[in-house]
Amino acid sequence: MPIAVVAQQWDEARTVIPSSTTVARLFADLEKQLFFKYWCQANPETVFDALVSNSPLPSRYAS
Repeated sequence: MPIAVVAQQWDEARTVIPSSTTVARLFADLEKQLFFKYWCQANPETVFDALVSNSPLPSRYAS
């Protein structure tokens, strides 16, 4: 489940989940693990918009 998009050019991460979501609620029924997936050259706005709209993600190596 995507939580946020972090981009070098942004001042802070942009969350995909509601900001009121607590860690306890987010991981209540899940094994506690955190993974990062790196989209090398993809525009972070495009990645974020795809996650928010539940659309297909761009290529991880797109320009």
